[in-house]
Amino acid sequence: MKHLKFIFLLLLIVCFSCKEQEKQTETSYLPNYEYNNNIEDNSNLINKSFVFSCGSGCAMRYSVENIQFKEQIATVKFKIETFIDEELSETFQESYDFIYDSKNNITKVLNKDNQNVLETLPNGAKESFIEFSKLLLKSRS
Repeated sequence: MKHLKFIFLLLLIVCFSCKEQEKQTETSYLPNYEYNNNIEDNSNLINKSFVFSCGSGCAMRYSVENIQFKEQIATVKFKIETFIDEELSETFQESYDFIYDSKNNITKVLNKDNQNVLETLPNGAKESFIEFSKLLLKSRS
């Protein structure tokens, strides 16, 4: 059973990775922005977290550490904690770009490799990111 959990966690990590060639292709459409830090305006979201299951006995908690807005992009730095059988097994940080269209609908959530996690994560995790993206919009207005 522990091997299955380890394999599932390994598969989840692999889902976040992509080939170097894909990285170059995907980054070409995003301009370089200088981000405006709006932490004071979004203090109600700092330390906000959401949790989703990553399999039997596995859960991941995403806690907000920093939010920056620039036009239709919100960059959020998360502290991510992985729990296996309710015990903390790993802690790390990642930033995600939440990209909205002109009607303020979330179109993509890009990880550090510019991979859209809305296309790769399981449905429960995808729904958690979509719900969080709505909170980001509310905090900005």
